[in-house]
Amino acid sequence: MKFRAILNDVTCVQHLSHVLSALVKLSNPWTLKLSPNKFFFILNQRITDGGMTVWCELIQTSFFSEYAMEGVNHEDANEILLELQLEQLVNVLKTCLKGCQSVKLKLTNAHGPCMTVISRNSLSAEVCSENHVPITVIPRKDWKYFQEPSSPDIDASIYLPKMTIFKNVVDRMHSLHDKIGIHLQILSANHNGELEVCVDADLVTVKTHFKNLEHPRWSGDSQESQTRNTQQNREFHSVTVDSNKLLLFLLSEQLSPDKIACNIKQDMVAHLILLHRDLSIQYLIPACFN
Repeated sequence: MKFRAILNDVTCVQHLSHVLSALVKLSNPWTLKLSPNKFFFILNQRITDGGMTVWCELIQTSFFSEYAMEGVNHEDANEILLELQLEQLVNVLKTCLKGCQSVKLKLTNAHGPCMTVISRNSLSAEVCSENHVPITVIPRKDWKYFQEPSSPDIDASIYLPKMTIFKNVVDRMHSLHDKIGIHLQILSANHNGELEVCVDADLVTVKTHFKNLEHPRWSGDSQESQTRNTQQNREFHSVTVDSNKLLLFLLSEQLSPDKIACNIKQDMVAHLILLHRDLSIQYLIPACFN
């Protein structure tokens, strides 16, 4: 297995550090999945135990000027899966920002498998620092647990309102109760959609209603489903989620996403997709019932 990637200026290093700092707030450890064309960070907790799944894909060309890897098997398994403490990598990248201009990431074996981070001065090519982040290589037999999540057979889909507004609403409701219900209206053909966020506490029930939200068009949408949505455009579908998990996702506000799509499978899962010019993040929150 081989891997080498270069961030050729301080802006790229800052950008990567900024993205990973947002991911670190969700949990640790993370899985790094490397393929010839894609670079993923994966958090795969046990959904059956109420855990969450996060799948972050970075657009290589937005971060790396050079990127090369050789996987476990070049023929049919040209990938590498590693487990690491993402916080350690973030701390190393932040250190690299002090006085150096370019950073190289590569796999090494320094007293055990490591992701080695080498920072250099862009003018003199002098090495400023070399740090090793311990990693665990995930065996191929376990790769089946780290497959990209497919979009559930959703009942409704909508783009969330402006992130700062939505986060403020959820934050205020969280102070009342730690379970929040998200209700989505099936959208009409003119893309006018409605979103309800509600909390039902012992002494009070609070609802916030958003109107005229946009409606994503997914590649699998059929004409039949679009016609059905038009006919039933007043029907709401809902899922109750843990507001703590929802607030964790909303910390990604700091990434300044272009849009966030929310897909609902009735009483089963909320599938949130953050869309950004340099990355995408899928976040699956299972329903909770108590």
